[in-house]
Amino acid sequence: MSQPTFSTLHVTRDRGVVKAVIDNPPVNVLSLAMMADLMTLLTTLRQDETAKVVVFESADPEFFIAHVDMTLVDDEDATADPTAGAPAGLNVFQALGEALRTQPQVTIVKLAGMARGGGAEFVAAADMTFAAIGRAGLGQMEVLGGIVPGGGGTQYLLARAGRNRALEIVLGADLFDAQTRRGRCPACAACPPHDCSPRSRRCPPPGHPPTERTHCRRSRAGRWPREASTAYRSWPAPPRTRPGISSPCISTGQAGR
Repeated sequence: MSQPTFSTLHVTRDRGVVKAVIDNPPVNVLSLAMMADLMTLLTTLRQDETAKVVVFESADPEFFIAHVDMTLVDDEDATADPTAGAPAGLNVFQALGEALRTQPQVTIVKLAGMARGGGAEFVAAADMTFAAIGRAGLGQMEVLGGIVPGGGGTQYLLARAGRNRALEIVLGADLFDAQTRRGRCPACAACPPHDCSPRSRRCPPPGHPPTERTHCRRSRAGRWPREASTAYRSWPAPPRTRPGISSPCISTGQAGR
């Protein structure tokens, strides 16, 4: 399948994994051009049966998506709709979020910087997020400007965090880091900043401090690894999983400790 060209994305493919690096200097605002690029990518991949996973990350170490480009209000070209063909009744921001949420491939965000406003809504629409400890931040700050999240954030947060926490996130306009409790932060896992990827959820090798361990995969003999057994007893029970799928290991320790 021919690959379209993008002005704000660098797209590569390794077998069934598609990586999209967001690059819209200076701070990766969600501009009209970026929305058009993301919609084109998602629409193209929707028909691609060889693509199994789509990973989004940022070329900017400080920002994933800073926020929606507020100059769209005064942009004469903003009438151009990058979401042609989207369900009726959705604005351009909602259409992008719904395209991501309903994407047939597994969608993953590697969050190693800030995602606020429309950027946080994009993160919440993805299937999974791996947030770098000490670097990632999520926040819905729209109420500080007298508006509410308009790109699907209220709906996505309700599903992810529940009504009470969603209200706290939206009305409080706070910035949540990677280590904030899962019920308050849309990130599904915290990971070391040097390796913010699904690999970082595997058990650390022997020799790492037990404080870096939470829920580790069982050994082939059905027992917990010896070096993790002490640490595991001090943590809550592992998350419930579907039959036949073992519980993942979520590493929340600081790198280098």
